[in-house]
Amino acid sequence: GWKCPGFNGLDFNNKKNKAGGHCIFSDPSGADQAYASWQCQGDTVVCHGTLEYIGGTGKYQGISGSNTFVGHIGMNWPDGTASGYSTINR
Repeated sequence: GWKCPGFNGLDFNNKKNKAGGHCIFSDPSGADQAYASWQCQGDTVVCHGTLEYIGGTGKYQGISGSNTFVGHIGMNWPDGTASGYSTINR
């Protein structure tokens, strides 16, 4: 599974967004993991960004490279947090 915590700087006055964070990708057994950093920019609904692999364990040790993605903000919660999903280009 994938877990990608991060920050999301939503500027509703100017309809801009800048976000970033790190991801941990685990294989189905959970034994091996890959690590990545990500960042994106866009408006308050969609941001376009880059995911860069920075390391890993087991079969992912030494992983490198990058990929692009599109982040979609699905909900802005009253407490100031946001949630959504990303589509990684293959």
